[in-house]
Amino acid sequence: MPRFHLLIFALVAIGLSLFGNGCIEKTLLPAVIITVANVTPYDLVPTSTATAQLPSCQVNLTFETLVPTRLQSFSVSYASKLGQPIPVLRIEETPMEVRFTGGAAAVTFNPYTAKVVELYELTSSDISPIIATIRLTFRDANGNTVQRDATCRLFKL
Repeated sequence: MPRFHLLIFALVAIGLSLFGNGCIEKTLLPAVIITVANVTPYDLVPTSTATAQLPSCQVNLTFETLVPTRLQSFSVSYASKLGQPIPVLRIEETPMEVRFTGGAAAVTFNPYTAKVVELYELTSSDISPIIATIRLTFRDANGNTVQRDATCRLFKL
């Protein structure tokens, strides 16, 4: 009979170590839930090609949980209206430090860069609008990393 108890104990211990570990951690330290509500304006049209006057957009976020969170970085990738990537315009991951505690918030970005203006001026083909995808990387107080994407369209002047 002692061997039978030892076998049962070993099976229970193995089961708990394999299946109980991940679920317990996320129950105690949940990840923040973030929704990109909208991007305002969604269509960016410059009034001038002067770099100082290029339009910006505001990404409106909704934090569904009250876990303190910070925006750690952002990057921007670009694609043609047909969905083909335009890697020459890419903005690599850029550090950013904005803290949020829940509710609704907005962050301003400038996806319409001088490189976009230059590409529009140098190309004779109709590639307007260019689709900009802003990838936001968040890190919450529980150590979870969450990424969200926001998109907007960049039109030629």
